[in-house]
Amino acid sequence: MNVVSEIPADICVGCGVCTAACPVNHLKMVTEGQIKPTVYEQTDSKCIDKCNICLTVCPFSSFSKNEDYIADALFKENPNINRLSECGYYLNSFVGFREDDALRLQSASGGLTSAILEALLSKKLVDTVLTVKRNADRPFFEYTVCRSVDEIRSCSGSAYYAVYIGDMLRQIMNDAETTSVVIVALPCMCKSIRNACYVNSKLRKKLKFLIGLTCGQQKSYSFADYLAKKNGVELLRGIHFRTKKSKRPNGNFGVILKGTDGSKEVTFSSFAKEWSFRLFTVQACNYCDDIFAETADAVFMDAWLPEYRTSDKGENLIIVRNAELNKIIENLRYVSHIDISKVINSQKNVLENKRSSIVEHIRLARKKGIPVPKKRDYLFKKPFCLKQNLIRTKYRLSIDSEQMWRNCGQSYDKFQILLGKWRFKLFVGLSLNKIGSFLKR
Repeated sequence: MNVVSEIPADICVGCGVCTAACPVNHLKMVTEGQIKPTVYEQTDSKCIDKCNICLTVCPFSSFSKNEDYIADALFKENPNINRLSECGYYLNSFVGFREDDALRLQSASGGLTSAILEALLSKKLVDTVLTVKRNADRPFFEYTVCRSVDEIRSCSGSAYYAVYIGDMLRQIMNDAETTSVVIVALPCMCKSIRNACYVNSKLRKKLKFLIGLTCGQQKSYSFADYLAKKNGVELLRGIHFRTKKSKRPNGNFGVILKGTDGSKEVTFSSFAKEWSFRLFTVQACNYCDDIFAETADAVFMDAWLPEYRTSDKGENLIIVRNAELNKIIENLRYVSHIDISKVINSQKNVLENKRSSIVEHIRLARKKGIPVPKKRDYLFKKPFCLKQNLIRTKYRLSIDSEQMWRNCGQSYDKFQILLGKWRFKLFVGLSLNKIGSFLKR
């Protein structure tokens, strides 16, 4: 029994932690439209009888410990700790940006994630940083090991792109020179890494800090190719998300598409509808209820608040659960305390979408016979009846868009034709949702 036989591709997020946790190296990650695990075919590599370690680390498995269990064990006994259902445990919450303007501009938001990683390395609290870097060719993003400030700075930015961490986890676990590690990851991957610590003593001893990033949804590889084709870049050779420009609000960030014949920059506003309609969303995201990386020592996010809306350089919001990290952040020059309610409000739309829409997602999945893992039902709020139509349409579009893209041979024009049948459904859903929003006032 393993993740390949027990976890449908529909609910695998492709993190790859299972491949690192497997005691006999029986699992590997493959790309078939999306990243997913498969088994090696060698006869000398097979599952151990009654072993289910890969299932206990999978973030979308009913065998794994949930966010509440993990967070309680990590943070509940900390002095001065607080807890809210929206964000989990917290010691403090902050807003700010890094001191160096040039470094801030090359970051996705305020640059504080990189600043904290640099501080941890400089203070010798860790000797290794595991984070995501851009590649010059496919895959356009991947996890990498950083052991210097310059290496960390070369990894600044965001990756709206599927990335797996299994290979890097295995590397640091088997590297004798690596003794203390900080890992940057999305909420589902944080959960998976924490569960891996329960079953792997090497990882448990080496993991010093886990830094989370808030997440509304992940996108598959196809999303990058779709953006390229939409904007006339036929042969995509690289992509740079979250670029900044003077007097352009950071919320309307740039995306540089690099082709064989040059580069082209587009802005978020040019594909905001595709993002909102959940085109190429990784299907596991339909069943996620963790926004603020509740199992991480600290979680970083953009300051999506009215007072920072026109900012062209970007700011960070941070929720801290670890006392050691709290001291470091408090000593940063351009960082100040902010009420936790404001931090939660910055992710208001994501919270509503995840913890309301998930009710309908689970119902639709079960109707299709897709086994859904146990979730924290007490967090959910059933969506207003007039919003359900829009939720159903986006859910189905998130599932069908990947197959549609393959069926049309990755042709943007043909894809738009296939999207035709969805436009009326989206119009109806959006109209009903507007009526519902008006009636709820």
